[in-house]
Amino acid sequence: MSSVFGRLGFNFDTNKFGSGQYLTAGAIASLNAAPVTLPAWQETALGSGSVNKNTYLKNPHAGVCATLTANVTLINTIARMSGVNPETTFPYAESESVILATACKNYMIELDAFKSHTDNIAGIGESSSSNSASIPSYDLAVSIGQQILRLTNATDNVSNTTPLLGSFTSLFIGTELSANNTTIHNDRITLNASIAVNGNCVLGSTQVNQIIAHIQTANSLIAGRRTHDWNFYENSFNVINDYLVLQRFNNLGNTQMYLVNNFIGTETLVNNLANT
Repeated sequence: MSSVFGRLGFNFDTNKFGSGQYLTAGAIASLNAAPVTLPAWQETALGSGSVNKNTYLKNPHAGVCATLTANVTLINTIARMSGVNPETTFPYAESESVILATACKNYMIELDAFKSHTDNIAGIGESSSSNSASIPSYDLAVSIGQQILRLTNATDNVSNTTPLLGSFTSLFIGTELSANNTTIHNDRITLNASIAVNGNCVLGSTQVNQIIAHIQTANSLIAGRRTHDWNFYENSFNVINDYLVLQRFNNLGNTQMYLVNNFIGTETLVNNLANT
């Protein structure tokens, strides 16, 4: 049976460590006083080396994002024919077909960004320390959200989970995504069925504009939710940083108060402390 220590690959004669291999009675007592506790399934996984985030976490929108991407890619393929010879491929909606291709391109870009974002807040994405203050990941958003919850409970009497879930709203639009997916899938079928024997798309401008509107609406949904989550997280991060700056001025000792009152404190700080 595999074990955590076995994974380390230790291979040495411990007798050569001499007395250095033995823990003191105090060290043993400390280990026993606060032992690391693991459920059996975690110990088994840790010992076998089979720990993978995707085993335990998932992006609930992965499937619909893939289907949306496939459908809009096919629509884009048809719409891009307008760039070859719009007069013959879309004889009744020449300019609209160009707009449709642009809408498809923009939506595919946003779908990639939305999928990446929801991977991050679902805990399966790879977070980067370089953008940890502006782009939420599961761990960071939960940590910051918990701090914001405690803070806003004190300042605004907030007693719900909005401060914590505010960076996760994109996970809660499954119904809307599914509806958009159905609409865009039907649009793709309509476009396919409208291609005549000579390769022309027989849809008129009104019908093509309707498809454009569907794609732009779907784009607005995911772009709006993603940017909301990013903004909420960044705002929360900034609030916590500001709070930590202000916390420096609480419970000042005599020496600190002397420095503030006589050397480093502005009139604003000195007056605020005097009236606290």
